[in-house]
Amino acid sequence: MKILIRDPHCSQIELTNVCNLRCPMCPRINHMTRPLEYMDFELFKIILRDLSFINPRNGGIQIQLHHFGESTLHPDIDKFLKLCRYYHIGSMISSNGTTLGGEVAEKLIDNLDRMWISFDSIDKETYEKMRKGASFEKTIQNVEEFMKLKGNKRPEVTISTLIHTDKEKFRNFWKDKGEFLFLFKNYHNWRNEPDITEFTGIQKEITNNPCLYTVTSFCVLVNGDVVPCCMDYNGEMVMGNLKTQSIREIWYDSPKYKNLRIKHFTNQAKDINMCRNCAVYPQIYPQQNGEVKHAQA
Repeated sequence: MKILIRDPHCSQIELTNVCNLRCPMCPRINHMTRPLEYMDFELFKIILRDLSFINPRNGGIQIQLHHFGESTLHPDIDKFLKLCRYYHIGSMISSNGTTLGGEVAEKLIDNLDRMWISFDSIDKETYEKMRKGASFEKTIQNVEEFMKLKGNKRPEVTISTLIHTDKEKFRNFWKDKGEFLFLFKNYHNWRNEPDITEFTGIQKEITNNPCLYTVTSFCVLVNGDVVPCCMDYNGEMVMGNLKTQSIREIWYDSPKYKNLRIKHFTNQAKDINMCRNCAVYPQIYPQQNGEVKHAQA
């Protein structure tokens, strides 16, 4: 059986898995057992240098510098962002917005290309229930101050929300606080863990089709471990480590990656613990004449 793969896109690099909030819908609260760390800058340099050689596509797209932590907590975040600019790699961070004042703002402004700020409700009680540990008023103040300091400089800022029954009301709330884009997101099931499912009420059909991520992209955890996708919050499916291996070695030669792809392309994805209950992965077109045709990303 022939599986068509391409030079990979690095979708996420986790600068830290440390976070200052305890959001009930986040699997890191009850399920993540990895040690809490900050990525070493020397490791980041190795990763970006390797990416620049293997995949010119990264010169025209953006890498998400987050995974399961609040990246703005990294004390050297400005060094990471400046290195991205050196390699002509766009940078994007998703933040809870609670740290955007003062020194952090100075490190981000004009170094970061895009930022998503998660602000899940314009009702104080609901917001503080969902973003446990955050202050409704203080976060808004931080965002407003950040936008004033930023002016017309980078980054482009998007406000993302999980609760959006009245989108126009949500937009109007932010209208006088800065120039924003808006992203109205949906919950997903984080592989159907019972407590997350109970919180979100999500019930989605689980398919057994091949996943596009297995042949197009990967994520890097804070310690350099390579995992197949952003669903792997606990380093459950480590394909290799970039401290000792190159991207090409892991992507093309790793027995674990080969086994993962074979499982997906022979209708055995449900045999894989991480994939068994995933309801969010992008599907690939069925096999035709012994080959697998996949969607272009």
